Amino acid sequence: MAAVLQATEFDAIVSPTNQHLRRGADYTGNVDSKKLIVSFWFKLTGLDGFFIQVIGSQGNTIIIDRKSNNKWHVELRNEAGAIIFESDTTSTFTSDNVWRSFLFSCDLDISFRHHLLIDEIDVENNTTFTDDTIDFTRSDQSICADLADSNFYHGCISNLYYNPGEYLNFSIESNRRFFIDANGNAVPDVGSNPTGSAPLVYLNRIFSEFQNNSGSGGDLIVQDGPFVDCLIADEPDGPTAGTPPPLPIINPGADESTIEQWEAGSSKLSYLWRSKSFEVNPASFSAGKIEADFAAVQTQSEIDAINAQRTADIAFNAALLTDPKSLAGPMNNHAMNNLELNGDGLIIVTPAPGQAETVTFKLYGARRGETEAVLRHSITVSSNKPFRMDGVKKYRKVEIELSGMVTVREADAATSVGELQKR
Repeated sequence: MAAVLQATEFDAIVSPTNQHLRRGADYTGNVDSKKLIVSFWFKLTGLDGFFIQVIGSQGNTIIIDRKSNNKWHVELRNEAGAIIFESDTTSTFTSDNVWRSFLFSCDLDISFRHHLLIDEIDVENNTTFTDDTIDFTRSDQSICADLADSNFYHGCISNLYYNPGEYLNFSIESNRRFFIDANGNAVPDVGSNPTGSAPLVYLNRIFSEFQNNSGSGGDLIVQDGPFVDCLIADEPDGPTAGTPPPLPIINPGADESTIEQWEAGSSKLSYLWRSKSFEVNPASFSAGKIEADFAAVQTQSEIDAINAQRTADIAFNAALLTDPKSLAGPMNNHAMNNLELNGDGLIIVTPAPGQAETVTFKLYGARRGETEAVLRHSITVSSNKPFRMDGVKKYRKVEIELSGMVTVREADAATSVGELQKR
């Protein structure tokens, strides 16, 4: 199953019904053209044998839907309303609860420039191709329904990219990698990467903000919402849109959870600290970093030297106590009337463990349907360098546990090493 990004569920059956998006006007900056790029991730969850539409426009000049024969279908018209391009998929696609990628691109200037791929497999059956201009500029635009409030999409949608005026040859693998990585997963923050300019529509946000367009064409309006988060409990990897809100930075120095040295001048005692539970938008964490005073930890030889000096001081004091003439003088730099016991006030240093200059980082996570966060990843680090974690699964609740003898200033968990570097 592909790992896609945060997704929104459009449901045409259960309440709230007939969920979809409308622009209420044309997209800002929209122009007629012979070119088009469309990409999205879909998971069908119902209404097999019915028309379900993903992209529409006033007058049906732009139609991208799955027809009643369960084949995906692209239909483009000119200003006169004549069909100038039409393709279906050779395969059928029904409600299998599997995430799949949809890629389409055309350039009506040249007859062989059109591509329709599902999961990077060419499934196009082209029946109409005319060298003409596509009528993109309409008085209203829709997502996941047509403008007649029918053919409502039923299922999940993620990372919808719609860009009139641009073309990519999707038979070339490097062009597909703008949207799908080499492992078959969604590429986050596609944005302007493929063409060098922002697409007209790029819906890549969490379900509660899915209508907020990250492209240049303006936001859309939710119809019959609110939308539903499309993650389900049995998904091993599941969707995320745009850049998920980062896990809050855990800074032990900010409150009573401070990890600190108990006895100044001595070696550190070991600690075990666990954060509060963070509720996050479903996200995976593939990188982490510990900012700690690794170099400040005393080595065993330094501790041995301190303890040796303490033993010598106690022996010296013992010798003084056997000489009555010495009792009038100071001991341990204290006047005699302040003396408690031989050795009191001297530095006491606990032996250093075998790996004193390390911190053990543990990530606990709870997936949808789980009430308790359980251990998902554990690593022991000895430097401030980023480290990698298993970023396949996504969690709604996250906790972090730290243990060791090193003063920790900050602990981070992130979706990628790149995100860590931006902080």
